[in-house]
Amino acid sequence: MTERGKDTKKRVVIALQMAGKPGQRKMSGILDYLAEKDLRWEIRFVRHREDFSPDFIRALASNPVDGILYSFDTVPTVEAELAKIDMPTVGLDVFDQSPLCGRTRNLALVTGDCTAVGRAAADLLLDSGTLRRFAFVPDMHHRTWGKLRGRAFLDHLKVHGFSADTYRRPRGAANDVAELATWLKERPKPCGVFVAFDDRALDVMEACRMAGIHVPHDVAVISVDNDEMLCEHTVPALTSIQPDHLAMGRRAAELLCGMMEGHATTTVHRESCGIRQVAVRESTPKVSNAGRLVQRAVAYIQSHATKGIGVRDVVAHLKCSRRLADLRFRELQGMSILETIRKVQMDEVCRLLRTTNLSVAAIAAQTGFASAKHLPERFKAAFGCSMGAYRT
Repeated sequence: MTERGKDTKKRVVIALQMAGKPGQRKMSGILDYLAEKDLRWEIRFVRHREDFSPDFIRALASNPVDGILYSFDTVPTVEAELAKIDMPTVGLDVFDQSPLCGRTRNLALVTGDCTAVGRAAADLLLDSGTLRRFAFVPDMHHRTWGKLRGRAFLDHLKVHGFSADTYRRPRGAANDVAELATWLKERPKPCGVFVAFDDRALDVMEACRMAGIHVPHDVAVISVDNDEMLCEHTVPALTSIQPDHLAMGRRAAELLCGMMEGHATTTVHRESCGIRQVAVRESTPKVSNAGRLVQRAVAYIQSHATKGIGVRDVVAHLKCSRRLADLRFRELQGMSILETIRKVQMDEVCRLLRTTNLSVAAIAAQTGFASAKHLPERFKAAFGCSMGAYRT
């Protein structure tokens, strides 16, 4: 393609769905960059996924443009055609990149930071201090960005000593709100639920209403995209993380401009943009200093209970008075620090009884008990049967 001067109007294909807030914000970012740099593009819009087809890409050979900026989750045959051309191309929020692997020149990929999103969701739910169980609800089609957000959420919870259940949609179910309601009703409460994006969160909120689950007292809900039209008009209003779509659009336009001005790339340029804001609304509990204190205590207990810690160790970790720690812990967790330590220890005792043939003495040693003498008695008091009967 013949290089034109910087002042010449560039012909650009923008393939971008603008029906929702993410697409609109990306487009705003693109236009903001053009206005800031006083650039004029002759834009050919493609607004529907089915129109961004292999035939469309092949037709550019006879009706060439200077660049392509696209943000559809395309099918492999489309990206296979994109892989054959040398035209400056920017993929915006394109996560399934394997069909493009054969191409190295004039290609940039800008995505949202799914790891940051998943961690932010976990942190907000953890900081409430009132939640003891967690869950993740993917998008209906298990897209890559949803999987990445969910994985980051689960991994971040694990670092803090917690785990989460993941909802599995029944195969072939077009509308699974009833199944979601049943699944949510079965979750231990209170539970913090992270949903892959706002539209799917509407299903979760409807499922909670169907099951008689109170949001946020029983189930707290947080999702992604912060589509104000949706989030501010659910009952209760929906807490949502807003990726920086505006910055993504600006950066995509900047990279495409550079390539169209002759700054060719010989490797695929990849980068991600972070979070613009976390819009906290009524679907999640208010974050308090007491909540943060208790959550730190719970995470420490989860990680260290089987190492023989006591209440003094937890208080020393928190760097506060024992009276304050006990008061806040009982208030938000409904049990004492010592009771929580014992519960974590007993959960591990049960696991070892189910999965190993270790002796009582060995189990006591691995779960933080100073000796095996009192373990059988405590076990029977907690579960109403002997350790031997539980194992069999």
